[in-house]
Amino acid sequence: MGRIRTGRLSAKMKKEAVGLGLCEQWQGEWADDASKDDMAEKFVKGQDFCIEHDWPGVEVIKRNFGDVMHRHGVYADETFEAEGLQSLIMVGRCEGKLKVDGRGVSSVYVRHNSRLHVEASGDARVFVRLYDKAAVEVESSGGARVFVYTYSEGTKVSGSYFKLSARPQGWDTV
Repeated sequence: MGRIRTGRLSAKMKKEAVGLGLCEQWQGEWADDASKDDMAEKFVKGQDFCIEHDWPGVEVIKRNFGDVMHRHGVYADETFEAEGLQSLIMVGRCEGKLKVDGRGVSSVYVRHNSRLHVEASGDARVFVRLYDKAAVEVESSGGARVFVYTYSEGTKVSGSYFKLSARPQGWDTV
């Protein structure tokens, strides 16, 4: 299946999400003709729902959102380096490096078989959530703090970080 028109893609994805139990508020906020950027933003804001249902699949993300996903900090099955992202989501099999410095704050989701190297410096704050068989290696200096939440027994963490027990699914992050 090749690329499908954005309006059809939006309607199809909304229907799938409703079938998975998307709440009425989000159903009402999701226009059938939402743009790819709108849908990517919904993916970022709705990570708890997406993780709970492992939806949409990595191949769907790559096939339909490859032209916009990086603008929203989403990476799928790729190698990358990024700096100062406020939000980063890695799905599939990624190899990534994230630098956050100064007073930067970053919220990170590392899923599936992805691997991330975090370099935090200055007074940066980085909040990393690990799922599945994901791994993170942390380097921090100065007053920087990296907080790592593990949600699966298969995750791996190394370096200088604050390890926190997994919080219950469904908590909103600040």
